[in-house]
Amino acid sequence: MSQIITYMEFQRIYALVLGFVLITLSLIGFYNNNFYGITTNTPHNIIYLIFGLLGVYSGSRGKGSGYNTFTGYIFVLFGIFGFVKGFREILIEYLNNSFVDSYLHLAIGIISLLVFYIAKK
Repeated sequence: MSQIITYMEFQRIYALVLGFVLITLSLIGFYNNNFYGITTNTPHNIIYLIFGLLGVYSGSRGKGSGYNTFTGYIFVLFGIFGFVKGFREILIEYLNNSFVDSYLHLAIGIISLLVFYIAKK
């Protein structure tokens, strides 16, 4: 007997998993601000922590699709900004952002949007 995960359940599970991953990244960042090329500082870690807590909250309340959409667009935007001259310098100065961070943000954003748009079909 196979069990089919519904659209809302998949969205919820993804939001929970991403939330826990971001919380873990923030806690690692508070301890070590250069983790396999992911460079952070306190404001960067706080942003990860906020997005992580929002993910866990949204996932536990069944609101994963809204979180996945919001997180997807925000992370894609900041991922792109990490490669644009001018914006990149601002991100480096205030959030200690590296190219690895920008790739990570793009990956999180794209995967979140894919989960939202593909899983609902």
